This record gives sequence, structure tokens and C-alpha cells, in this order.
Amino acid sequence: MSKQELRRFIKQTMQQLDANQKVTLSREISKKLESFLSNPLYIQKEIGAFFPLEDEADWTVECPIVDEDLLSFPLMRSDSIEPKMIFKKSKIKELTETKAFGRTFRQPLEIASEVDPEIIIMPGLAFDREGNRLGRGKGFYDRFLSEGKYIKIGICFHDQLVDEVPVDSFDIPVDFIITDKEILEV
Repeated sequence: MSKQELRRFIKQTMQQLDANQKVTLSREISKKLESFLSNPLYIQKEIGAFFPLEDEADWTVECPIVDEDLLSFPLMRSDSIEPKMIFKKSKIKELTETKAFGRTFRQPLEIASEVDPEIIIMPGLAFDREGNRLGRGKGFYDRFLSEGKYIKIGICFHDQLVDEVPVDSFDIPVDFIITDKEILEV
């Protein structure tokens, strides 16, 4: 299955979840993420996280990150020759809405301090058990991750785990996948 075909398949699968199911499953993901981040290896590390879109697992349902001063969010920049993503320090309530790529995103203010997080919590349309991730096709995360060494955590509903995600040479796998059913170390 090609990346485009897998994207279509996963989008159709996710449309079958109703709002209540998404909240219930997202709560389970939040609990597992909280458990993961409470490990002494990860306490007090700068965290770069995404604010979920309406079709993504919402790890913020029961915000597992106690110290929001360690939290940052991506700011997408597509005004340069090569689109770029940077992380800026922000609390969830400080994120502002912006429209890009035909969708509404919440991202940090431009004036917020830029940080280089140690842990990256990222969405994916699909993951496989090898840590391969299927994103939305713009390459923001892969370009960012290629520039440093990060602890990479993929967040998704269990139904988004597939047997195999097609990969290209520039795709960067995650180290962990947290779903509503399990925490996978890959």
C-alpha cells in the first residue's frame, strides 16, 4: 500500500470513531503518557508537543504534563524555500489559532522563546511496530528530527497501528508509540 493509499484508509478508519469514543480513548492515551513521562529518566526534560487536530488523539484531555514551563509547541514556517518547524515555549492556554494547509492549527506566539526540546511528542496518521510514522506528507517533523538527537514519542489510537508503514530514506522513526492500549518501545 502506498503512503497516499494508507493515508486515505486511516482517515476513513478514524471517521468511524464518534466524539465520545475519541474522548474515552484519548483519556487512556493521556494516562499512559503521564505514566511514561513520570519515569525519572524523563522528569524535568524540555518537551516539544503538538496540539491535536480534531482527527488526532487528544493527549491533552487530562493534561499529563504537570510542569507546563517545560512545554513547547511547533511553529510551522512555510515562507522559506524549504518549510521549517521550530519549537517555542508555550502553555496550552497561550496557543493561538492559525489557518494553514486548509486546516486550523493552534500554535505558539511568534514572540515566544525558541527552544530545542529533548522529548518530542508527535502525531501520526499511522505507525508500525518498527516505529515508522506516516505523517500528513509535508515533512515538517522529519526535517526537524534530522537536525538533532531527540526522544521521539508517537501518539495515536490503537487502530492507527498498522503492519507496515511505507518509508522513504528521509523518514525518521520514533522511539516509542503510545496508544490507548499500550506503550511500545521500538
